[in-house]
Amino acid sequence: MNCHIYLLLVAPTAYYRLICFSYFCVLFTI
Repeated sequence: MNCHIYLLLVAPTAYYRLICFSYFCVLFTI
């Protein structure tokens, strides 16, 4: 799933980009 593409289409806000970034950070950490 392309998070940034999804956010650009749905909700391109700093808040949701932060959530997406944190989500991928968790994925890459675990």
